[in-house]
Amino acid sequence: SRRQRNQQIASPLRWQGCAGQNDHAPACSGGARRFDSPRMDAYSRARELIDTAHAPDPTRTPDGRAAALVYADRMEAWVARLVPDAPPLLRLAARSQHLERWSVPRASFPAGRPGYLAWRRSLYTQQAERARALLLAAGVTAAEAAEVAIWVSKTGLKTNAGTQALEDAACLVFLENE
Repeated sequence: SRRQRNQQIASPLRWQGCAGQNDHAPACSGGARRFDSPRMDAYSRARELIDTAHAPDPTRTPDGRAAALVYADRMEAWVARLVPDAPPLLRLAARSQHLERWSVPRASFPAGRPGYLAWRRSLYTQQAERARALLLAAGVTAAEAAEVAIWVSKTGLKTNAGTQALEDAACLVFLENE
């Protein structure tokens, strides 16, 4: 159930909006968000590194933003709606869902369903390892970076609450925007 999932991935760390109040919107107008915890610097650096990795996406939205950044904002917003007390790591995992996906074109794999599934599996691995590396570079602990990698790689789908929250958010982002 939703309540059980929230309890399984709940954390005393709270995401704080620009004004210091809990804010579930994907972006703060006029400033960056922060984490209210002793590790907020590492989480903030991780967020910056993830967003910097998204920025070179060659696909742009009509307003000129990198499509990967828009997707990251949408993912984070849906995770916040599905898991109101989403810990910072789950929010960072949401932002990593399609991390540098644009760097592996679908056409680089065979046509048809088997090729498509192979492409997706390769992306899960690549995105998880890249997310882990960025989090470690930001100063996030190895255990926390490994947890994010598990969620992003889709490991434990249907049995891991964090993985399932990301998958649910991804489905909702797709339904809302495609």
